[in-house]
Amino acid sequence: MLREQIQDLAARVRRACKESLEKIMGPERVTELPEPPRATDLEGLPEPPPLDDPEAMEKWTSLIVELSEDRGRQEGLREGRQEGLREGEARGRRRLILQQLETKFGAPLPAEKRSQLQHGTDEELDEWAKRLLTAASLEDVFG
Repeated sequence: MLREQIQDLAARVRRACKESLEKIMGPERVTELPEPPRATDLEGLPEPPPLDDPEAMEKWTSLIVELSEDRGRQEGLREGRQEGLREGEARGRRRLILQQLETKFGAPLPAEKRSQLQHGTDEELDEWAKRLLTAASLEDVFG
């Protein structure tokens, strides 16, 4: 019962925060807010002690904070790994495109084009990789 009430409260707080932020910043600038905890997020958490036992409540609160920090660190590590994989993939794509450009048009690639390649978005890398197959010049690749 208490867990359901906590979940309901968290969902209502999240909605209220989002509405307030949208009024202040505009709805187009408010993206995603953290989701309220799911029942599975609450598994393994100890039940709260009686409210009239301040010492037990203090220990319980400290434990909840510690568990939350641990979960936050784990989530941060997971997100960091995913970001690292995305960056590594982009770096590999850039290196492959650079090798192909230098093989086709001669090495070294002009500094301006090398910089353009290093700062290109994923969409640009995709487009350049396609154009490279039929391009007669660097201008045909980069436009």
